[in-house]
Amino acid sequence: MSKTTMEITICRFLLSPMELITVVIMFFLVGGTVGACMQLVCDNVVVGLLVLVVALAWTAKFVSIPFQAARNALGLEDAKDKKKAQKEQAQKQQALKRPASKERLRSEQTQGEETAKKRDITSDVLVEQALKQQILAEQAQRERRRKEELATEAYLERYAQRCPRPQCGVWVSRISGCAHMTCRCGVRFDWTKGSLA
Repeated sequence: MSKTTMEITICRFLLSPMELITVVIMFFLVGGTVGACMQLVCDNVVVGLLVLVVALAWTAKFVSIPFQAARNALGLEDAKDKKKAQKEQAQKQQALKRPASKERLRSEQTQGEETAKKRDITSDVLVEQALKQQILAEQAQRERRRKEELATEAYLERYAQRCPRPQCGVWVSRISGCAHMTCRCGVRFDWTKGSLA
């Protein structure tokens, strides 16, 4: 198979029938031009080469246009196929994400509910702790008062005595080392005996 036949065969797959006819005509023109150039080369080498270069450039320009169109068409089809494949893949991914997003929303809602329950439990625990602390503080305060009362009673028993007169009942403190004491009601009594003096 010659080069021309092979190129035309390739062109059949890439070009429409009208473009193929154009390419065939161009090959005949090129062939005739090359033949004419060869004849000129024999006579005048410089002019022959110049004509050959111009003919090849002109032919290449017109031959490459249909091939370029075919390549572009194939490229566009490839691009369309790629875009279509990308769209299908994106749709599949979105379809996969939809249930996942619903499940994610459900899990976030359940997590939110669990968090709210934990907050409620935590706040309940904090309230209970605050109440316990308040009760403990009140108990400690009562105990302190009771100790103060006991200390006061012990002090009074050691350093004070009630007035022996039944109507008075006032506690009289022993200030100095003297055993004789006087109540504010005017009664005098002996500390050691606890009786009227």
